[in-house]
Amino acid sequence: MNSMLDVPRDSRQKSRVQYRHILSILGFFGLFCMYVNRVNINVALVAMVHKPHNASAEFHPSKGNCPLPSNHSSAFSDPRNSLQPGPFDWDTYTQGLIRGAFYYGYIITGIPGGRLAERYGAKWLFGLGTLITALFNFIIPTLAYHGGAPALITVRAIQGFCEGVTFPAAEAQCAHWYPISERTTGIAFMHAGGFLGATTGLWISGVLAGSSFLGGWPSVFYFSGTVALIWFVFWTVLASDRPGNHPFISQDELDYIHAGLGDDKPINAEHTPWRRILTSRGVWALICAHFGVHWLHYMLISELPTYLARVLHFNVEKGGLYTALPYIGASILGAFAGPCADYIRSRRILTATNTRKLFNGVSMFIPSIVLIIVVHVAACDGVTSLILFVIAGTIRGISEAGYISVPVDLAPDYAGTIFGLCMTIGNTTGFIVPWITAIFIHEEQTTTAWARAFYTAGAVGITTGIIFHLFGTAETQDWGLASRPIELKSKDDGNSETQGNNLASSIPRTRILVVGSNNSPPGFPIPPPHFIIPSKPLFPNPKSWSNVRAWIQYRYVLIILGFFGLASVYGMRVNINVAMVVMVNQSAIEAESPSLSCEVVTANGTGAAPKVEVSYRFRREINTHRFRKELVTCRNTVPKTSSRDSPQDGPFQWDRYSQGFILGAFYYGYLFTPIPGGRLAERFGAKWLFGFGTLITGLLSLLIPYAAFNYGAAGVVTLRVLQGLGEGVTYPSMEAQVAHWLPVGQRTTGIALIHTGGFFGVVAGMAISGILADSNIMGGWPSVFYCFGIWSIIWFIFWAIFVSNRPDDHPWASQEEVDLISNDLGTQKPTHASYTPWRKILTSPPVIAVGVAQFGANWLQYTLVTELPNFLGTVLHFNIKDNGIYSSLPYLGAMVAGATAGPVADYLRRHEYMTNTNIRKLFNGMALFGPSVLLIFVTWIAGCDGGLSLLIFVIAGTLRGFCEAGYMSAPVDMAPDYAGTILGITVCVSQTTGFLVPWITGLLTQKENSLTAWSYTFYVTACIGFVCGLFFQLYSSSEIQEWGLAPRDEPAVDQNKTDGAEHSSKM
Repeated sequence: MNSMLDVPRDSRQKSRVQYRHILSILGFFGLFCMYVNRVNINVALVAMVHKPHNASAEFHPSKGNCPLPSNHSSAFSDPRNSLQPGPFDWDTYTQGLIRGAFYYGYIITGIPGGRLAERYGAKWLFGLGTLITALFNFIIPTLAYHGGAPALITVRAIQGFCEGVTFPAAEAQCAHWYPISERTTGIAFMHAGGFLGATTGLWISGVLAGSSFLGGWPSVFYFSGTVALIWFVFWTVLASDRPGNHPFISQDELDYIHAGLGDDKPINAEHTPWRRILTSRGVWALICAHFGVHWLHYMLISELPTYLARVLHFNVEKGGLYTALPYIGASILGAFAGPCADYIRSRRILTATNTRKLFNGVSMFIPSIVLIIVVHVAACDGVTSLILFVIAGTIRGISEAGYISVPVDLAPDYAGTIFGLCMTIGNTTGFIVPWITAIFIHEEQTTTAWARAFYTAGAVGITTGIIFHLFGTAETQDWGLASRPIELKSKDDGNSETQGNNLASSIPRTRILVVGSNNSPPGFPIPPPHFIIPSKPLFPNPKSWSNVRAWIQYRYVLIILGFFGLASVYGMRVNINVAMVVMVNQSAIEAESPSLSCEVVTANGTGAAPKVEVSYRFRREINTHRFRKELVTCRNTVPKTSSRDSPQDGPFQWDRYSQGFILGAFYYGYLFTPIPGGRLAERFGAKWLFGFGTLITGLLSLLIPYAAFNYGAAGVVTLRVLQGLGEGVTYPSMEAQVAHWLPVGQRTTGIALIHTGGFFGVVAGMAISGILADSNIMGGWPSVFYCFGIWSIIWFIFWAIFVSNRPDDHPWASQEEVDLISNDLGTQKPTHASYTPWRKILTSPPVIAVGVAQFGANWLQYTLVTELPNFLGTVLHFNIKDNGIYSSLPYLGAMVAGATAGPVADYLRRHEYMTNTNIRKLFNGMALFGPSVLLIFVTWIAGCDGGLSLLIFVIAGTLRGFCEAGYMSAPVDMAPDYAGTILGITVCVSQTTGFLVPWITGLLTQKENSLTAWSYTFYVTACIGFVCGLFFQLYSSSEIQEWGLAPRDEPAVDQNKTDGAEHSSKM
């Protein structure tokens, strides 16, 4: 890591190497790697899928479909070399989802990426973002074969998530390294690497996909990953966050950069003027420019390979090369545009604003016009079409001297944040363009259909270009430079530079706070200082660390161990939901249930369901009139290639009602211990209560296979009840633990991160359970219970060593951390209250509101976590291995949403954008109302389409994750001393859903395990979610209640502390 201070000047050596130029080259190839990773799928996908049904249709000029060329030796279209049908049967809509999936993740990390780069440096953010994206490339072929379209969509979204930080980080890096006179040239050259990456990626992807090297199309992803790994080595060695941190830079170059930046030299601004940014006309004009240019860009980069291959009949190898030609032109023109813009600006031929508008206008208006006329001018003429596309793409490269450089012009200190904001909105086109194109095209691969897509792109480009031309600016905004610490001048010699350096060297790794008057002399951007105050160091001085334990922040250790503790808790809670599918003899049960036939029962009689194939991995036969009042069942039409394609019949013949009873048994025990668990944690500490509760549950998990074989359903039910008793104490005790350890400003973030461990446990639990149940490891399904039992034992060892009840009980926590926590909590620091105000708690509307919200959220959760595997397996006919993975996807989304919600909620609270109560209501509303709406419509919209159904369930589960910043954090807000008790009460009431949901579902689906019967289950769930969410909105509060803090009596508190310490030592 780079030092927080500049390398001392007297240690600088003269060097002929100019390291800002090295940065330009490394940045060039970094963006090269990024674009190779981004575009490779667009060519590879052509080789991965079967051709559309109309690929060989007869030529009908009126319909706009182009004929195959009669001259087989054509340099452009040679059907003898056209690519062989790929292994995947994905329709145009599915391919559009795959191409756009990258950008679902990409738009999430743009804004935080920019802010993190500004605060902590861009080197590692840019480097690791590119590296992680590359590593995922190596597993894409395997995931595509075994997980199909959903797995490919997921990994592409993750790649986008990682790559989203890179562009804003690069922009923030440029603000530190390039003098104003070289800024446009450096940025344009660096961004030209993206065009070259698109060029090379498309061309080489075509060559590799059309070859037999490493299987053909898989080699496309292996190549992309390898190139990025090589680049990362050079980036690690030769790049640094700032010139002053670079170990090899010369003093001459360092002085040149500082002099060239002048007052525009960025600083690590702690405060971001979000309101000023979001209300700036110039920023919104820039966002529009990003949106329009990206629409044009993705039209060419994502859709052009398909157009050339499927409409103009280019073969895949040449299609990749020809698709790359627009980016060869763009990379060349972009590299020249930067120096031209700097020349015009330095000679004052045009102002900075007009220079940006000139280059941006050319780069948007001309490509838009070309796309509008291309079909009319060229039609099926491949050569003319290609020339027009090359012209459009080449001119598009001029934008590197247009909107790309504006964020650094507008606000040097916030360039990364602004670029992240623009990129987040602009890159929504990454999935909008494939989606819109798929709607226009569907399976009609004709010039007429594609013309509609080109018209739309042209209209968007012209409209956004006009907006930028009218409202854009490149002048530094009054909020664009953060307050600068003014150097003190000596009255003797006025050598401010020397004094500033001595001051910096005397306060290592220290932020400097400037306190000034309200009067500013001419030329000063901020008031002059009265004095300079060294604030708290960002990091302790390594020389003062006596050992590792002195600098570890043990409240973060608690968060990590709490995360994995709840992951273990939830893994053992849900594993039986997947294992149950292969534990029972499904064939015998279906034989006894004649209503499970693949027929449609209507008021007019019984008839065979019309066959309608859904072109997706999950193809089903469905009734086309599913909106009538009738019974709809889904038939499995996927051909079986092995005995493992569907669940094997298990040894137990338990009907749906018995299965529901087993699934719900856990919650019969879970009801009894939350209230005493919370109270015991408040009185005697939560460490051992949470630890032993999880450990005992794990030990019982090891016994379930034995009990099932020897005692049947009764044995499993008994052990699951006991597991519920053990786990019932865990959530309330964790809430009590958090009240002692987390400062108020970190509380929501900490609670959210800990509780996302539960979502992670569901993800891991279902995915691992599906894999193990489908394997031969230790008998298949028994290994599911052995795995999670062992996991909990290993976790308990770490918990016992590294956790304590309270900060001042911890044997290794530094006094600094203890004081930080104690001072921040202040009067909210919990005590071991001997008296519990039961009547006030039980009659408090906010407490009741939390209980009601938790009841509704848990009903939604258990519908997904308990019943979704059954729905996917028995109604939509997913095989067991896929079932476990797909059932976990809603919780993967919830884990991400929950981890994000906490910091966002703390940010809103810290900056007082909303009251704490309204923050809880906001996140809780999204967590309850959103999933409820989706569950109402899932069977109507998706029917038997497994892919679409799964997507809706994933969105619903993801939204459900926002509750971690909603009702889950409210007990600690309203009553720190009784948080465990309150959560115990609400858990006790809400966990009745654990057996109510399987029971209600069993009643509704016992006789008719059909889509129609399951829709009633989803309706009931949605209604409960709506009602509970509305109740929370009306009656909840996160203000500290008058009874929420026990009476503070100093002697009593000291005595309690002593007692607690003695108790801890005895443990």
